[in-house]
Amino acid sequence: MSSLVSRFRIRGRSIAAGVALVALGAPVVPGCLLPHEAADHCPSEPPRAAGPCGDLHECGPYEVDTPCGPESAVAICTVIGWSYETECKPDCVTIPDEATCDSTFNCLWVVPCSKEPDLIPRCIRLGGHSNACSSEEPCDDGLSCTYYSINPVYPKNSDCTYSGAQYNVCLPPDEA
Repeated sequence: MSSLVSRFRIRGRSIAAGVALVALGAPVVPGCLLPHEAADHCPSEPPRAAGPCGDLHECGPYEVDTPCGPESAVAICTVIGWSYETECKPDCVTIPDEATCDSTFNCLWVVPCSKEPDLIPRCIRLGGHSNACSSEEPCDDGLSCTYYSINPVYPKNSDCTYSGAQYNVCLPPDEA
């Protein structure tokens, strides 16, 4: 059964995975395995950054409290959960500890997969549709876009045996 489950870890096959798991007798958790909500069933309150998206892709706009003050923003589902694209871009990479990081808007403490021994656990800024940076969304001056391999289900777990995803983060060049 392990190989069957691992084949269905790809997000695009979530319906097939849910059907297969139900056929094998696995319990169904609404919004987890089988889609049950349409986009018009978004939560009335802003979802927690990095919180689970279910089968929703975008919700909002919401009034969110950023470190720069309130902003109207759409919640976007990314590879590691909800994210907000806001004018205020918190400087997450300078936050040195997990508790402060996780309590800062749109920041998340991540531990790289164990196959990335040169990278350290750190605070990252959640990006808009997928990553904090890309060729289309370069980093601010003085920072480099660096590939992190993380566990998207449990970003604080370095075991990416059954689930792994690329996430690009902006880092100072001496840490990239």
